[in-house]
Amino acid sequence: MSQSREDRSITGPLPISHWLRIAGVYFLATLGAVGTLTGLLLWYDPANPVSLRTRLIISAVALVIAITAVAVTVHVALHYRFRYRHHRFVGLVRDLYASRSHLMDHYASVLRDATSRFRVVGISLHTLMTDEQFIQAVPAALANNPRLEIDLIFRRPFSAIVDQREQEEEKYRGRISHDCLAHIRRAVSLRKSLGNVGSRFRVFVDERFAPSAFLLQRDDEIYLEPYLHRRVGRSAPTFVLRRNEANQEVFDAYAEHLDLIMEKAQELTEVPPFVRAQITEYGRREERKSLRRAVFLDRDGIVIEDVSYLSKPEQLRLLTPMIECLKVVAKSHRLVVVTNQSGIARGFFTEADLQRIHEHLLALLEDNGLYLDAIYYCPHHPEVGDGEYRVSCECRKPRPGLLRQAAADLQLDLADCIMVGDSPRDCEAGRSVQAKTLLVAYGASRANSNGEADQTVGTIEEAVRVLNRWTTRASAS
Repeated sequence: MSQSREDRSITGPLPISHWLRIAGVYFLATLGAVGTLTGLLLWYDPANPVSLRTRLIISAVALVIAITAVAVTVHVALHYRFRYRHHRFVGLVRDLYASRSHLMDHYASVLRDATSRFRVVGISLHTLMTDEQFIQAVPAALANNPRLEIDLIFRRPFSAIVDQREQEEEKYRGRISHDCLAHIRRAVSLRKSLGNVGSRFRVFVDERFAPSAFLLQRDDEIYLEPYLHRRVGRSAPTFVLRRNEANQEVFDAYAEHLDLIMEKAQELTEVPPFVRAQITEYGRREERKSLRRAVFLDRDGIVIEDVSYLSKPEQLRLLTPMIECLKVVAKSHRLVVVTNQSGIARGFFTEADLQRIHEHLLALLEDNGLYLDAIYYCPHHPEVGDGEYRVSCECRKPRPGLLRQAAADLQLDLADCIMVGDSPRDCEAGRSVQAKTLLVAYGASRANSNGEADQTVGTIEEAVRVLNRWTTRASAS
């Protein structure tokens, strides 16, 4: 089937430079044609050349201008007639925006023009939440339209979905998650500042749906911006789908898709204490995904030497006997570090600092032939710190939030897992999920152990022997 005019790509509003080029082409073509005609007339009628030449030049210039103007007018009319017909009867417009700043300006105006519904689903909603025009437009839009409801749906920070997007965009691990967290924090703060109209501004997080595009619904329009590979340009041109007779079925399908996402999403009135997760490239390999057993490892005192509130990568020192043991254990078990990092809540270091420490730790381990599947950490403390870090959370050991989240992300059978730590709270976290527990009781830990572990040892060398025996039995069963 031959391609019709309606099958062509629509390039959207074109820059003035495009029309100047079109006008220039028409002008030069017309000038060439008229110049050729003038030359022929002068050649065949040499009488009174001065007056004739003057009249011909004036006429030629006028003719060039007139023909150029008519040609450009017809070209513009045909172009926009095509765009109008496509927009009116099909409702799909491609590449609306020349730059991201134009896109941001447009979304602010889209919000201002909304009358009943404005809802967005994406990863971190960076385009909206970093745009001051959009933030400032929210209170006015809600005040001017009593029926308007605004819903923002974010991906859950530090979830496997966001971690996968970070890899696709070739960003360092945790970058998009921290953006998500910052924008959720800003959205929740904005909701609190709205007073009585804040009930019509809702914030959600979801981790069940893996988005392939930024979706925005404003009344009877849906904006769709597909996510592309980083090397292509990160995001595609934005498509706008209008609900009309021709595409009602397609529009309703997208609207139902948004309904289903919101149905499963968690509404936020406060910023929750999200579990921080980092699944490594090694942990994403297909052969690793098939393992249902894991060894959970406290970081300080088990994998590395215990340094009080370690805050710099150069402070890392590996515990060699455990590293050599884990190389063998990794053949039958996934290796997952679960660590409390209240130094963040206390202000001793930041999450970015911890990210650099963990990147250095992974590199050190890889240099020694060991690869971790994941690292989970809790930055909170129930009694010290400020803001979102001062909270009684489920992820701070002895509570089992880190282990449960790892089990959900990695599809582990917790009853077949082992928890190795140097504190009774590590073992309590393990016992609460029916995992086997091994306590390396250095000094005060031995005095406070009170038989809370399945087995207690006094040195890392003893721990290695017990762990080898347990994992060998498990892999043989």
